[in-house]
Formats: sequence, C-alpha cells, structure tokens
Amino acid sequence: MQGWGEILAMVTILTPETEAALDRIAARSGRSREQLANDALQYYVSWFEHEEEKVTEARAAIDLGDFIDHDQFFDELESRYSG
Repeated sequence: MQGWGEILAMVTILTPETEAALDRIAARSGRSREQLANDALQYYVSWFEHEEEKVTEARAAIDLGDFIDHDQFFDELESRYSG
C-alpha cells in the first residue's frame, strides 16, 4: 500500500448491505475494499472537522451578538421571495 505512510489496521463490522455495496464499488472501480474504506474515512474525517470548525465559528459569532433571531430571519425571507 504505497503512499499510505504508517499503516494502522482496524477491524470494523459492516452490515451485509454495506459490505455488498463496497464490493460492487470495488469491482467497478478496480480498487480494493481497503482503499475505498480508507478514502471514505478520510472524507468523513475531513467533513467532520470542517463542520466542527463552522459550528465553533457560529458559536463565537453568537457570543458576539452577530446573528438574527427567528422572526427577523423569516421576515427577511418572506420579503425576499413574496410576490
């Protein structure tokens, strides 16, 4: 597994449906199940960290009072898209 750096082995339990889907994708793509699982985990970790950062930024904005309340939001939405 060239280019992967240090390798950590993990064991995970897949549902039969997930295992079958992984096998189908592996067969179509010519990649191993291990490569696909690694890519999926990398994608998820990247997505999760990005979302976590956005939540932290949003909480900081709220602490500074930089937000609009529910009623104001819907008033602006209604005025933007009404007739």
